[in-house]
Amino acid sequence: MTPGRQLETLTRDAVAAAVDGDSELFARAHHELFAHAGVHAGLVQAAIVRMLLEEQHPDGLDGSDVRELLTRATSACSWFSDLSEPALIGVLVGALGMPDTESALGPAELSQHGCLLIATLLGAGQEPVDPYVAAAISEIRRAEIVEMP
Repeated sequence: MTPGRQLETLTRDAVAAAVDGDSELFARAHHELFAHAGVHAGLVQAAIVRMLLEEQHPDGLDGSDVRELLTRATSACSWFSDLSEPALIGVLVGALGMPDTESALGPAELSQHGCLLIATLLGAGQEPVDPYVAAAISEIRRAEIVEMP
């Protein structure tokens, strides 16, 4: 399996476990995702979050949109015992291109919360994650190929 295909499969599995709210399956799926993909998992998750936000908020986000999203995420992901609102916020601002470089949050924690935020944005499985994962990986590949002046 190619690295891109593996990243796609592992991301899909981790998000599916988050959608299902299965803490044991999510722990295993995310551990495997982060062990094999590390920082690349976060890049893919950020791209997916950004795509979903752009679709769901075509006129942009305001403070009430962010509060509503965080409320939805904390409610939908209450099964996750390590749920952290600062980590959800970290994922959100990172996806919007404003990463907090002084944060005490580690990449694994941010990646976990990235999966949780994606699951929330997907409406707990009402939308499939597959096209977003494929589009995110394509976007990252394209960005790596295009050389900035």
